[in-house]
Amino acid sequence: MELVDGTLLNSITVLGDPEKVYRRCLDLMIKLAEQGLIHGDFNEFNLMITEDQRVIMIDFPQMVSTNHKNADELFDRDVQNLANFFQRRFQLSTLWYPTLEKDVVRKGNLDKQVYASGHYTQRHEQDLKALMEVEFARHHKDGKNLSDSEEDDEGNQKGEGRAASASGSGDEWGEEGEEEEENGEGEIDRVDCGVIAIPRASPADGEDEEEADEDRNDDGDGEQSDVESLEEAVAAARRQRGTGRGKTETTSRMGM
Repeated sequence: MELVDGTLLNSITVLGDPEKVYRRCLDLMIKLAEQGLIHGDFNEFNLMITEDQRVIMIDFPQMVSTNHKNADELFDRDVQNLANFFQRRFQLSTLWYPTLEKDVVRKGNLDKQVYASGHYTQRHEQDLKALMEVEFARHHKDGKNLSDSEEDDEGNQKGEGRAASASGSGDEWGEEGEEEEENGEGEIDRVDCGVIAIPRASPADGEDEEEADEDRNDDGDGEQSDVESLEEAVAAARRQRGTGRGKTETTSRMGM
């Protein structure tokens, strides 16, 4: 990049030969179009004038190809904006209005080299559209297949998760059952003795039903013996109480 030895056209108020500068500006615009490019913003803010009244164009990132669908409109707009400025600023009356169709002959392909917008022809545009449709259909198909594959994988993972959950639940149930068998005391037998409930432990491991029945019978005999002993003790107490009363009466009579 080098320093441009010139003055921005918008900053110039007095110009030695306005018509000459105006023609040079339009010649630059036509030469650019002959190479396949349209500036798109060709005005006093993007043109610099040197002391010998040469024209230097700056700031052109918005350039488009002469094959662009709006090329004629953009070219005519640049010409009209420039003419309006020279007429307003320098009171120029003799104006020239070139057109893209009548005054431009294509001589180069600079638009293709810089990949300007619209540099492809209508045939290129049709080919590009067809290619985009093919690519879109392929990506849509690949995306659908990928989606189906992901759904299948997700379904398999869910199935495996349910199977693992069911297996884990069964293992937990088995462990709890074994733990209850190991630590449990069995059902509690209760023998009602009026107001007292006596818990009975279930038979130990390995003890058959017959032994358990014999133990229950033995316990029954023991309970009956305890009852009989209790009744005998009550009767003896009553007899002793009666004997004590008799002795008290005899002593009382002897004292009299």
